[in-house]
Amino acid sequence: DEMDAALAACLDRHPSLGRQPFDDMIAGMRSDAVESRRVDTVAELEEYAYRVAGTVGLMLLPLLGGEPAAARAPAVALGRAIQLVNILRDATADAALGRIYVPREVMAAHGVDE
Repeated sequence: DEMDAALAACLDRHPSLGRQPFDDMIAGMRSDAVESRRVDTVAELEEYAYRVAGTVGLMLLPLLGGEPAAARAPAVALGRAIQLVNILRDATADAALGRIYVPREVMAAHGVDE
């Protein structure tokens, strides 16, 4: 379809973009395609945040120019940070939908349960 063609053209123009960030993002989206969602550990939360938002930073690097290698870690960190803010902002609404992204280990450490 048109979206696939546009992505293929973008990958042709920017071969350094690579496929991995797209695959990682799809994995993050799939992890949300369930009736309820719970995160157990901080490591799991960090992986989720990378997949759904850190990947966006990686996808933008070749398009923005500059030195992608030097900007890789900051781009991922910014995406993760934005996702964590989003999770905190939407915590009540997400919980009502059966989605709790604050890790169980963090809640337990602070005496909070679901």
